[in-house]
Amino acid sequence: MTLVSTNKKTPSGDSFECGQPGWERVVDRLLGCGGLLAGPQHPIAPPCPQCYTLRNKEYGVRNKIVFITTPFYPFLLIPYFLLFIPSRMYSGPLYICADHAGYQLKKRLVRFIENELNMKVEDLGPHEYNELDDFPDYVIPAAIKTVETTGRLIACCGSANGEAIAANKVNGMHMAVGYNIDAAELSIKHNNANGLALAARVLTEEHAMTVVKRWLETTDVLGDKYERRNKKIKAYEERDDIPKA
Repeated sequence: MTLVSTNKKTPSGDSFECGQPGWERVVDRLLGCGGLLAGPQHPIAPPCPQCYTLRNKEYGVRNKIVFITTPFYPFLLIPYFLLFIPSRMYSGPLYICADHAGYQLKKRLVRFIENELNMKVEDLGPHEYNELDDFPDYVIPAAIKTVETTGRLIACCGSANGEAIAANKVNGMHMAVGYNIDAAELSIKHNNANGLALAARVLTEEHAMTVVKRWLETTDVLGDKYERRNKKIKAYEERDDIPKA
């Protein structure tokens, strides 16, 4: 018997490796269609367009599926039972800030994080709407606190560009622009980003909440070439002879 657990994505659903080289199983809508098999001699058939990602509504996190399969039948993937395991959620210090353009989105995200994701987040301002405020006054102190506490920071402004530029002036802050779900996830996996900038004038609240959720669900940083590149960035940050603009 072979225990299998993975979260490899397909274009329209989740795929789970069976442990046999070249073989995968595509899971359709709670196994309603029985799934599809694919292998070296069998190109993947288009899965049901409503291919299903398991969600735990109570905790608001994606779930992984664990299969127990037999090694004696490489042509078949037989699930003996399913075990639902919540994905690991980020659990360190979490901060959020904004400017006037991102003020309303910040308020909505605070409610979402606290009430739906059941996580703690510290609001670093602004605490009142002021159409004349300047984002550096909020995002730079927030970035400093985030780096000092080894936390994560969500910053909301109009385009997300200004706050990302300002935050990244702080040594140790690596803020990425979360323009969609995949970008947010890869900012952790590839770049180990500790900051997420959101464009309040571009994203809907629903889209922004989905982006934030995926970013907080993602905790694993890939090694190999990604680790090598991140080390080069860190080495440059620690130099004493960095030219001044």
